[in-house]
Amino acid sequence: MKKILKSFIAIILSAALLMQLSGCGLIPLAILLIGNSSEQTIEDPTTIPIDIPTDISYDREDIPFSSLSYSRPDTDAIRSSIESLKKEISSGADAQKVLADYADILAAYNHLDTMASLAYILYSKDVTEEYYDNEYTYLVAEADDLDLLLTDLTIQMYETEGIGDALLDAYGPTFEVNAYKSKERNSEEILDNLNRFTEISSEYDTMLSTFRMVYNGKEYSEDDLVNSYDGNYDEYMRKVNAFYSQMNEKIGPLFLELVQNNKQIAQKLGYATFTEYQYEGYERDYSPEDAKKIHQAVKDYLVPLYTDIYDDVYYYSGAADYEDSISITYSDFLDKFTAAIYDLSPEMTEPLAYLQKNDLIDLEKNNNKMMTSYTIYLADPHLQFIFMQWENSFDNCATLTHEFGHFAHYFLNPNYGWNVSDPLDIDEVDSQGLELLMMKNYDTFYGSRKADALRGSQLMEAIYVIISGCMEDEFQQTVYESPDMTLEEINQLYGRLAEEYGLADLFSYVGEEWIAIPHTFQSPLYYFSYAASMIVAVELWILGQDNVNAAEDAYLTIQSRPEEARLRSLAQDCHLSDPIDPETIYEITSALQSWMNGHF
Repeated sequence: MKKILKSFIAIILSAALLMQLSGCGLIPLAILLIGNSSEQTIEDPTTIPIDIPTDISYDREDIPFSSLSYSRPDTDAIRSSIESLKKEISSGADAQKVLADYADILAAYNHLDTMASLAYILYSKDVTEEYYDNEYTYLVAEADDLDLLLTDLTIQMYETEGIGDALLDAYGPTFEVNAYKSKERNSEEILDNLNRFTEISSEYDTMLSTFRMVYNGKEYSEDDLVNSYDGNYDEYMRKVNAFYSQMNEKIGPLFLELVQNNKQIAQKLGYATFTEYQYEGYERDYSPEDAKKIHQAVKDYLVPLYTDIYDDVYYYSGAADYEDSISITYSDFLDKFTAAIYDLSPEMTEPLAYLQKNDLIDLEKNNNKMMTSYTIYLADPHLQFIFMQWENSFDNCATLTHEFGHFAHYFLNPNYGWNVSDPLDIDEVDSQGLELLMMKNYDTFYGSRKADALRGSQLMEAIYVIISGCMEDEFQQTVYESPDMTLEEINQLYGRLAEEYGLADLFSYVGEEWIAIPHTFQSPLYYFSYAASMIVAVELWILGQDNVNAAEDAYLTIQSRPEEARLRSLAQDCHLSDPIDPETIYEITSALQSWMNGHF
């Protein structure tokens, strides 16, 4: 029961929201633990034979995470190098000499970016550590300024006879497109706004991670709140609502400032709304208006399905109880997971082996650690790092699976750095697609008695991700369309949307819970990427019901995508439906309904 209640809190509090849901709505407590195990074979997952591959190798230098050390880069030296190269170009320097000096500057910038990422990791490990917080904020501000200078230098090179063609040959056409796009989206005018955005992000992290509620004269952290459940559900929900209400009151003014700050960014750069600016920055091949059509289709089709079958899947099947009962160590799950990944693609076991050999994951749980899970890419040297907290739970297994999807892509495609990026909604297919493809291994992971119920739970989570992704996007789009809304009006908006998307009744939303979703502060308008990518992930799962090899091949194609790929065109290349089409929402709803009807 404690785990169910904790997961209910995590629906809101975790930055990795989509991986934490197990649900606890307004269901009478007497039926929460009802199961239906008589229809399944009782089997302990630890007794299922596992063929752990022994031929895993990788062609990559080992760089243990412990060998990395933080030191502040000399950003003035990078500025000086940029100015020197601009003068060289103006004086007619040799193209190959210019390209060599340019490569050195990019390497120095990528090192700066890596030090910023490392500072963020170290800050994440202890949000009360001001040194790394300050260093991260400083380096992001410096990177924003240097980005402008690098963009101007790059465009000067493209527009210089002889050098432009050499640069195009060396870095490809997408690099050129990104440089000119960066010029349109950046200006010295917004540097102060970008710096304030970074400061607000850090302030939010600290406020969220250290927040304590006072209720009836007693102080509660999140863990204190979860552990305070004593069987009185109504009193517990009063405390939960008080928790978010006090958090909303404390942190809400920071969001109002953020909205005004972001409004100024859009205005200074000539965008109609910050939403338009942000959608473009996420490299989406669809517009905010296209997303609104998906919002409505989700309300029309997926929301009724989710609310109608919620009780059957989570409670009458025993899924919630099964999730609670799972206790699996990291090493035990890793053995099973390694075998499953090898079956999917031997190549994908290489990053898994590299992760273990070089300790590129943080599993520790402590009170000062940032409440989030993420995978971060380090450009110099090429490394990836997973940040999470392991508690021997079903949720942790899902989190590791999700984050490893990101980790594997970065490992197998180590070409990111300045002016080279990847659309975030495709990035999330790497993670969410892997979660759904791994469901075929649930018998081995968790035992055949629990497997089907847990598959149903995972599919319900997928539906929830699409619903919540649309709800959060509609919420933020509306706020940025009317950026002068008061905190009370914003809470009322969120409460109304929670009703429209079916979450108010299931999870007792009152409208103040949005305050605990880090993406809203740190990655505005990001949340729709979870919905769009999960639509593709569900399509992969649907394909796998008839042809698992075709589904896995499509996933691996997505993992190895070309740099210029975008979500809709990539889905088409993989013979999947357009994820930004209301008809696709209808189709996946029908497929999910059919599977649920056959299993619950």
